[in-house]
Amino acid sequence: MDVSIKKMDKIRLLGYKERVNKENGSNFRRIPAFWSECAADGRLKALQRYNDNPQLVSLGVCAHESETSFDYYIATGSKQVAQDPLLHTLIIPTTTYAIFESRGKIPEALQATWKRIFLDWLPSSSYVLQDGPQIEWYSLGDMATNDYESQVWIPVMKKRDNGLIEM
Repeated sequence: MDVSIKKMDKIRLLGYKERVNKENGSNFRRIPAFWSECAADGRLKALQRYNDNPQLVSLGVCAHESETSFDYYIATGSKQVAQDPLLHTLIIPTTTYAIFESRGKIPEALQATWKRIFLDWLPSSSYVLQDGPQIEWYSLGDMATNDYESQVWIPVMKKRDNGLIEM
């Protein structure tokens, strides 16, 4: 599993938001449907007009998690003020992220990456999950191809024998 650890400066995003239920894996069905709806009704195209950060063109962001649900944003990097009342601003503070490379068709490749992170990497790594937004980064290109590139970013802190230390 290709992973890098990187401290990311504060990020400002604009995006469409939906509260997603995670019980019984319903988030794995609802999130792809949300993307399809935003593509079909023109929201994705409208959102891209706000992008002013070429490294953060297309993102999926999980934030404000509870035991049963979380806010999911289809977002873009932007310092602009939203003219669309359906757009929400999300500010992500400076955070250390573990960044996982993913290759393959969406949503299958990313869903497999999420599962490997939580079932394999986190339990055996020298890091623990930190509270904060989790990010799916999407490259430009055809999401239906076997070589499509995407990433999952999770906020982490390094473990120490005598406790935790933030990086």
